[in-house]
Amino acid sequence: MSSEKELIAERMRQTRAALTDKLDALENRVRDTADTIDRTVRDVGTTVSGTAEDVRALLRERLSTALDALDLTRQVERHPWLMLGGAAAVGYVAEAIFYHPQGQSPKNGEYPPNDAAPSFRKAFVDALAPGVEKLKEAYLGLVLAAARDAMGDSVPEVMRASVTAFMDRFTVNLGLEPHPPRAASSNGKPSG
Repeated sequence: MSSEKELIAERMRQTRAALTDKLDALENRVRDTADTIDRTVRDVGTTVSGTAEDVRALLRERLSTALDALDLTRQVERHPWLMLGGAAAVGYVAEAIFYHPQGQSPKNGEYPPNDAAPSFRKAFVDALAPGVEKLKEAYLGLVLAAARDAMGDSVPEVMRASVTAFMDRFTVNLGLEPHPPRAASSNGKPSG
């Protein structure tokens, strides 16, 4: 019987050793899987963080581009003639919409009364007139300042002060306030 007990004890030791080995292997697999999951989560987090930063940078760039496109001073400096033409076109269209009764032309500088026009239109135009007038003055002053700076850049240095003074006097004679000259860099050319 003792050999039978020893045999059973030996089998129990072997079974215990096999179970220990299997549990160790399972523990290693679980640890490896957890490490893989941890690395994957970190990689995904890094990727998401990088993607979010890329999206933020793209949005900042788009916003900057949009703000540059809406920067009136910058657009006048870059495209003075186009802006002048645009201002003239907007003025022409606004005058055609708000001040010309259909098919009638002014007599002695005044338009005949338009019975078909509702009083709302007149009240709307009257309410906007002061603001539109200030906007026209500011825009025209800006266009004249851009023209002054462009002409000043294209003439010899000895004539620059005369051209600037002439354009500023011209602006004042139109009843407008001259804008300050554009800042120049150390070589005398405009910065920008």
